[in-house]
Amino acid sequence: MLGDGSSPDGRSRRLLLAGVCRVVFLIVSESGGSPNQSAPEGSKRGEERPSRLARLGALPVHPLLVALFPVLSLYSYNIGEILPSDLGRPVAFSLIATCSLWALLAAVLRDARKSAVVATAGATFFFGYGHLANALPETARPLLLPLGLLAIGLLAWFLRGRRRAPHGLTTALNLMAIVLVVPSLYMLLVAAAGQGVQSAALQPRTRTERPIIPPAAPDLPDIYLIVLDAYGRADILRSHYGFDNTPFLKALEQRGFTITPRSHSNYGQTVLSLASTLNMTYLDEAVSGVGRDSADREVIRRMLDENAVAEFLRPLGYQFVYVGSGSGEVRITRADVKLQEKAPRTPAEAQILGLTPLAASRAMQQYEYDTRRQFIQTAFTFLESLPERSYPKFVLAHIAAPHPPFLFGPNGEPRTPRGIQSGEDGSSLLTMITPEEYKKGYIEQLQYVNRRVLASLDLLIKKSRVPPIIILQGDHGPRLTLDWFSMERTDLSEPFSILNAYLVPDQVRKRLWDSITPVNTFRLLLSHRFGANFKPLPDRVFYSTMRRPLDFVDVTKWLPEPLSPSDGRPRSAPSLPPRAASQTEAR
Repeated sequence: MLGDGSSPDGRSRRLLLAGVCRVVFLIVSESGGSPNQSAPEGSKRGEERPSRLARLGALPVHPLLVALFPVLSLYSYNIGEILPSDLGRPVAFSLIATCSLWALLAAVLRDARKSAVVATAGATFFFGYGHLANALPETARPLLLPLGLLAIGLLAWFLRGRRRAPHGLTTALNLMAIVLVVPSLYMLLVAAAGQGVQSAALQPRTRTERPIIPPAAPDLPDIYLIVLDAYGRADILRSHYGFDNTPFLKALEQRGFTITPRSHSNYGQTVLSLASTLNMTYLDEAVSGVGRDSADREVIRRMLDENAVAEFLRPLGYQFVYVGSGSGEVRITRADVKLQEKAPRTPAEAQILGLTPLAASRAMQQYEYDTRRQFIQTAFTFLESLPERSYPKFVLAHIAAPHPPFLFGPNGEPRTPRGIQSGEDGSSLLTMITPEEYKKGYIEQLQYVNRRVLASLDLLIKKSRVPPIIILQGDHGPRLTLDWFSMERTDLSEPFSILNAYLVPDQVRKRLWDSITPVNTFRLLLSHRFGANFKPLPDRVFYSTMRRPLDFVDVTKWLPEPLSPSDGRPRSAPSLPPRAASQTEAR
């Protein structure tokens, strides 16, 4: 459906059409008349037909292709992380900006080819600004924009003084632009065409065993899975960041939580980790119909919508509630109730803006970060209101912190990172900030999260009619030492070590083991609280790169510490303080 022309999308299309029409008119005018004008008598036979290379230089399409290149290149570099459907607005923005500049220059220079050369130079500088700025010392960056504009102005002045653009320049620029764009465009078309096939291949594998067994007690406890994005384990925070998280862990224990001190995530990326946790299974079999070389995370996101835990609990009377906080990576559409805030820009849009001089705009940066900060605060507030709803609920709350960008000081005071950061982490983020800035920002944001989590837990426990079940987990650890493209350059002890804390009935608590991983969380809970018969799986940890997220490498044997065998036998759990023990017995 095309939509009303008065909408922002409609206005964008009209502006784009006007710019293209203006350029086409100038090209046709310069070529000597309308395309249907007949050639002089005898010319068709007396002259050689123009070569293909000459025809390639007839129309200056290189500004449009250069405008498309940053978006397509970004997609091919982040294939699977960015959806093809997220590219619409960045493509429109790039084309409108370039066509507007081209039309303005054409009106001044009165020559479509000359104006195209300057427009291409302008688009190259505009979308390459971020890379150029990063290559310069910080003291020299304020000079980049005026010097770039001066160079483009001198190019326009030089071309205006010439009768025509240099011979062959249009052909050369067209060829260059085609070589740049075609590989990325091909990858985009292949990915878009393959999404439906891959999703169809996955669907039958998302369903696992789900025996429906009535609960033993008539009063059903609310179940909260609170996922704190990138929340690391205490020993890693101490060894890698010099931070002692003991006060927070003791506060959890005083509220009845059991903390498993050697837990790891099963996967190192959010959607992979959540899909495994909520489906109580490893993903290699589930994605076998897709292929290890695929970069399409959409097939994994569907497993979140159709997750096994929610399907097990719904027939018992539970509603599935999703609480999001602006993360574009996690998209859940089939929850019964959801707070799914949308970030002001998709990751693709934020990264494209980060390449341009607009990234230096303080107002734009402030808007971006104020909105993200509000999303996180709103998620906590919404979570705290849920006990007031009378129905039994299974709540997945994904809090996009302490994961970057680092927006909070230790007491909740706002922090504004440099540039436009859209959620980059690991080696990608370390191209923008220093390791020291990462450590400081991560720990300060974690301290705020600690304070906010404890306040929310107190309200959830106090306001719940039936003592709730609460699981507090990191989906993965911090990523200061993670290299997105090389396992060999990654310190495996950091990005997989997670906070893992359980407020569960005593019959479940007694069966926890020190190194339990999230894949076994609901196997244990549903078996020993709801009468199911899910056997524990061996605890395993898998690494995969950003470009090949489904190419899982089992790194369990390379971890600094062995994982406990998951044979289903009860383990001795840490003893609880007297007050916490009495709270647990009430469940």
